[in-house]
Amino acid sequence: MVHNTQWDSQYDLIHQKRYQILVDEIEKILFSFQEKEIIIIDIGSGTGKVLELIKDKCNKCKGKKVKIFALDITNVLNDKTIDFIQIDDLNTEHINLPNGFADIIICSEVIEHLYQVDNLLSEAKRILKTEGYFIATTPNLNNWINRVFFLLGYFPFGMSLCKEAERQGIRDFKYIKKKPRVLENDYDYHVRTYGVKPLKVIFKLYNFNIIKTSAFVGYCPNNRIGRKIINFIYQLFAIILPSLSQNLLIICKNEINTKN
Repeated sequence: MVHNTQWDSQYDLIHQKRYQILVDEIEKILFSFQEKEIIIIDIGSGTGKVLELIKDKCNKCKGKKVKIFALDITNVLNDKTIDFIQIDDLNTEHINLPNGFADIIICSEVIEHLYQVDNLLSEAKRILKTEGYFIATTPNLNNWINRVFFLLGYFPFGMSLCKEAERQGIRDFKYIKKKPRVLENDYDYHVRTYGVKPLKVIFKLYNFNIIKTSAFVGYCPNNRIGRKIINFIYQLFAIILPSLSQNLLIICKNEINTKN
């Protein structure tokens, strides 16, 4: 992906709550490790905002050495202490790391950009230690507002209609016009999104044991009354019925492969 600095800053602001929820979960996992050396891999590291917050948490883990690796198409990280590994296509490419290498793999807002998740999950399983953690966040296809859109015959909110629509900034309900978010013509926005039940099936197929599923709201608060109402409804569902909320956070452990 070619990064647009202005849009990246806006993205970081909008998703700061998402980052915090993710980082809080990682902090709990870090303190649960008995090992003195922990390796974290962020697949789809983007601007590195998540890693900045994680590094702050790692500094509190006294007596433990935490090594962080970032994987993405383009290196836009300013932190030289993080090892960057370039990968152009997670749909098909091998990740240049050895088997059983990582203790924690983060995959935040990535799987919805892939045509198939098989390569990502098989590679993640390969480089993850047994009993290591795989943590993913992704938009919830089955959120309440999408269910309304389905009934009205519209496309799910947040999914790409086609590449030309992305270039023109056209997306979703009633062809809402937005500013184009990306610079690279062949970049695909959300091409495949999931709900809770499909994710459980997919992770089970690759022998990942889901130990926690939670929901959260990724919108940044603003003064528009319509957005406030939508946010409020999302927040209610995140508490009382997570399967209808906006975003999903899945924490898995890598089990021994029992396939023949």
